[in-house]
Amino acid sequence: MIFIHDSRSEKYRKPAGALPCAGKVRLRVYADGLTDITLRVWWDNAEYRWPMRRADKNHFEYVF
Repeated sequence: MIFIHDSRSEKYRKPAGALPCAGKVRLRVYADGLTDITLRVWWDNAEYRWPMRRADKNHFEYVF
């Protein structure tokens, strides 16, 4: 299994850098050998889980 996320690459995080309030960001991962991925985030002492959408054969993404 191979799993890749590069937060400095626009291929994996777009747009790069800080966002304005209510701005949208796309997070993407490369995952060879996986059929689904869940994005897991902790915020204000709470856990959130969102299923990532398959973008192509080996990439999954989630847009906030």
